[in-house]
Parts: sequence; C-alpha cells; structure tokens
Amino acid sequence: MRTIGLLGGMSWVSTEHYYRLINAEVGARLGTEHCARLTLWQSDFAVIAELQRAGRWDDAGEILAEGARALVAAGADLGFPCSTPPCCTHAGLSTSLSRRSVHPRRETTAHRALST
Repeated sequence: MRTIGLLGGMSWVSTEHYYRLINAEVGARLGTEHCARLTLWQSDFAVIAELQRAGRWDDAGEILAEGARALVAAGADLGFPCSTPPCCTHAGLSTSLSRRSVHPRRETTAHRALST
C-alpha cells in the first residue's frame, strides 16, 4: 500500500471528511482492521481566509504549496487536496505535488493507494 499525503482542507472539518472516506474505503476493500497509510499537513484556515479577503490568492496558494512540499518530504507517494478552493489551482501547488496529485473528483484515492 502506498502512502497518501493529505493536504488539509480549508478547515479541519473538510480534512476529517476525506480522512474518514479514505479509511472507510480501505476498510471495505481490505477488511475492517485495515486503514490507510497516510501523512497529513493542515493549514490554519484563518491565515488562508485573511489572504483570500485581501485578494492575495497567490500567497494563499504558496502556503498550500509549502504543505505539498512537506508531504512529499514526509514520503507521500501521492497527494490529495482535501478541498477545492481557487488557491488550490496555484502553480506552485501543482508543481510541488507533481504527478503524485490526485483530484478528489477524478478518482478514488483509496483505489489509487491500494493499486501497488
């Protein structure tokens, strides 16, 4: 099983939602004693929200790109953003996650993690 890097959502609530979905899928596929191998980086939403209100979307995106780099450094085999705000489209975020990125609407992260 590969290690999933969760790039925490704009609040802990969205992060927790994806954490639960991913682990439920792993348990359904492998048995209830199994859970996903993952690492998590969570932003402080207050900082992101202030940057967004100020129209500083690139700065908000850079914070998330920093998180993506931290996930890669921690050994994540693939990355998963736990939200889809406009700052998640920041070029630095895409570059930091590289080909390891999984978009929540395109495929099941648990499926991708289990397939090798």
